[in-house]
Amino acid sequence: MTRITHQKAKVVDRIDADEIYANQIVSFAVDGTAIAVTLGVWRAPPAKLGDTVTPESMVVHVVARIVLSQPAAAELVNFIGRLPMAGQLPPPPVGRPN
Repeated sequence: MTRITHQKAKVVDRIDADEIYANQIVSFAVDGTAIAVTLGVWRAPPAKLGDTVTPESMVVHVVARIVLSQPAAAELVNFIGRLPMAGQLPPPPVGRPN
């Protein structure tokens, strides 16, 4: 299998590509050939203006699913491992599933 790295291949950037914010990984699945990650975002709409938001009222909404080939997933893991903050991220807040 020939692998073309992004450094050598021409990248055509679509300015209209969706940009998604997520603060939660909802699920992660591997089927042997691909890795699927479902991303979500926490939302806590109060029932009425001024109501206190409690952990029980928070809901995770799915915002995207990304499916990567195993080589692309390995490349992503390698990139994340080289980030200056890698290994220094704080744990998720107490009372929130990770």
